Order: sequence, then C-alpha cells, then structure tokens
Amino acid sequence: MKQLRNILVVVDPTRREQPGIRKAAQLARHFDARVQLFACDTPSSRETRLLNKHVPLDLSQLMEVMSEPLKSEGL
Repeated sequence: MKQLRNILVVVDPTRREQPGIRKAAQLARHFDARVQLFACDTPSSRETRLLNKHVPLDLSQLMEVMSEPLKSEGL
C-alpha cells in the first residue's frame, strides 16, 4: 500500500466552516502528510463573498486565514 503523502482540500470560499480542513489536518498528523488548500473562484462565489461581511473578499487573504492554523502546527 502506498503511503499517503499529500492531501488536497477543496475550500468553499463562501462558507465560514470548513470541516474538510479539520479532517485533512487529522489525517496529515496521522500519516505525516502535507495539506494543500484549493479554492475555485467563480463569479457566483465572488458575489456571495460581496454579500457576506464575515467572509473576506480577497481570496488570497481568505486562504491565508484558513491555512494559518495548519501552518502553526507545522502542516
């Protein structure tokens, strides 16, 4: 069986909660794997971010915020 080395997490930029990131972090700790976050920026997701004040409009800023807990753990 191949060793799990990389975990790709699809991030929904319109949602505050990202349970996939938590699960990926658990798996990464268990398998000593890397986590990579991916977000697809579509016109509808940009529009939703414009309407929701709790979600940053700048996608790169949003990804930095979401990845900070992972970085602080060394993942």
